[in-house]
Amino acid sequence: MKQKIISEWKLFITSDKQKLFYFIHKNHFHSTKPQPVVVLCNGIGSSNKAWKYVVEELKNSFTIIQIAYRGTIEYSSGMDLTLTRHAKDIYELTRQINVDVYGIIGWSMGVQVALHLSTMLHPKTMVLLCGAQNKATSRVLDSRFLWSLLKPVVVVGTKQGEWLLQIGKIASKSRTFRSVFVHLGTQLGLMGSDLNHNHFVSLLEEWFELDLRVVSKQLLELDSDVGVATSDLSYVSSYALVIIGHQDVLVHRSLSQKLSNALLKSTIWTLPSSGHFVLLENRKIERKIKTWLLERYANSQS
Repeated sequence: MKQKIISEWKLFITSDKQKLFYFIHKNHFHSTKPQPVVVLCNGIGSSNKAWKYVVEELKNSFTIIQIAYRGTIEYSSGMDLTLTRHAKDIYELTRQINVDVYGIIGWSMGVQVALHLSTMLHPKTMVLLCGAQNKATSRVLDSRFLWSLLKPVVVVGTKQGEWLLQIGKIASKSRTFRSVFVHLGTQLGLMGSDLNHNHFVSLLEEWFELDLRVVSKQLLELDSDVGVATSDLSYVSSYALVIIGHQDVLVHRSLSQKLSNALLKSTIWTLPSSGHFVLLENRKIERKIKTWLLERYANSQS
């Protein structure tokens, strides 16, 4: 069947007059049959690069929507960067463009955004990659005694952050800076054995192009978020697929296992040689996610 793939960024005005951009990837078949809609929930600072292989795998079967969180394009002091706000923005978008969301895919911080969003959209399915129910940041960093040292710096950075902005500008133009971070990432175990160094560098480059005050504030919001911090998530009616990178040092696998246990309809997959950046590490996982989503969709239509 002949098809036409349309991918583009569009402007979206929120209820509190914020200008945000969203990406929509539609597969226009010469058919009246609609494609199920899947929403992507980003990690901190991630964009299309992080979702490259997911989009490639799903684009022929689903309409894919992704929003650029507040602060990603333009940041101002006092901007609401809570995870609940990100979820509300996505919810408002789906109402404005009048789509019913079949599934949500969240990665890293996006897992907590997805959990908030699920209480608003009530999707049939969720795919939750390398995330936790709450407080993933400090629990992992505390195990290495880092968060107690890092948090005060992050707090200062959100309030007096011009120096962070300058660091980001310098880093984005410096090969030496990037190579140091790649080396540091390797030493800290941030890169799973399946992750290509070039992919890791491309993500770092995107991070350094961000206003690092946003990254600092987002880390604090991620740590303080308690909106879904109950032991029982049985009120979430979605079928959930929880995916764990066994080598993940940013969100320990025990936190993802706890999340899976709290969900009523949950399946858990553990990838032995993957770390936190599983979306760029294991090309087979995107195909498996697609199969899982399509099977759930077929069951929902029967």
